[in-house]
Amino acid sequence: MAQEQVEPREELGSFSHSEYIEQIESVVESIDLAIFALNRRGNVIVWNAAMERHFGGREEALGKHVLTVFPAFKTEQQGVNWENVLLRNVIQEGRSIEVRRYSVRTRVSDQHPFDIKAFPLTSRSGESNGAVVLLHDVKEQIELEEQQLLNARTTSLSNLGASLAHEIRNPLNSMSLNVQLLRERLGKEREENQEELLKNVDVLLGEMGRLNLIIKDFLEFSRPSSMRNELVNPNEIIDSMLELLKEDARRKDVEIIVDFGALPEVLLDRNQITQVFYNIALNAIQAAEEGGHLEIVSRRRGDWVVVEFADSGPGIPEGDLSRIFDLFYTTKEKGTGLGLAIAGKLVENHHGHIGVDSRVGEGATFSVFLPVKIMSK
Repeated sequence: MAQEQVEPREELGSFSHSEYIEQIESVVESIDLAIFALNRRGNVIVWNAAMERHFGGREEALGKHVLTVFPAFKTEQQGVNWENVLLRNVIQEGRSIEVRRYSVRTRVSDQHPFDIKAFPLTSRSGESNGAVVLLHDVKEQIELEEQQLLNARTTSLSNLGASLAHEIRNPLNSMSLNVQLLRERLGKEREENQEELLKNVDVLLGEMGRLNLIIKDFLEFSRPSSMRNELVNPNEIIDSMLELLKEDARRKDVEIIVDFGALPEVLLDRNQITQVFYNIALNAIQAAEEGGHLEIVSRRRGDWVVVEFADSGPGIPEGDLSRIFDLFYTTKEKGTGLGLAIAGKLVENHHGHIGVDSRVGEGATFSVFLPVKIMSK
């Protein structure tokens, strides 16, 4: 008996050619990765939503030559000329090319890094008909890597600094003690050049004091911070900190203006945040011209308590803004370059951050953001 032949069943969900193309387009649009495609002549034929977010609307790109859309591709970067790569290596030769950390101009940035991969767009017969290009935004990844590198360097430097500071401090204390004894003896003896010698000794004592201050600040930065948190209103910390600044403000004739907002109690280490506020405020007083002012404003902004320190100083050049929290960076002749670095570290201990806004000639504003919600280290 002959076996009955069974006709193959049509697959469920099968598409017509136009439906298939529509689904492919939908997939490309849904991918959160910037994708564009070129035909064999180098004209843009696909431009997805992610490309629009980074580089502008597709009506400005579709049908245009890739070098019109990306003029920077004509310029060699990292040894790569994308004009040659796309038109010759990928489209003509059918090769896949990948370049990491390539900077491209976007809608919001002149230099935005992407990892770029380009693949030949081939027909069923294997003929190259164009190219598909994927751009992976790696800006946040690079920033994270840089922060991790900075943290590693800071930790290494902190450990080295702690050892170095301890080694220096003992002989420095001995030198200071002996110079003080010498000064006392000189004060009792009658010599013609006594006054000149006393001035020299005073200079030595002053420099030793400055070295001690540097070591103290460095130890403060490098030692692990053990936190003693308590619920406290930041306005109370500002109020007590102002007492410490009175003499510095008086000597510089700087007026301190305070505007307290209604703040909740926040889980803080009182001593650490006092030091943060003091370091920033003292820095502002020292930056201000004589007869200038420092305005301190506290406010709640959503889940943050924000304390702003706005001075009437000369402002910070744009090129220096990214360096002001670096170890040892200072523009002051006798500064240690550790005050703001310590402040930044202590605020990070509280899961907060410090913002800076400044223009040359218009002063600077430091904003300390502290989270209202209770968080544990």
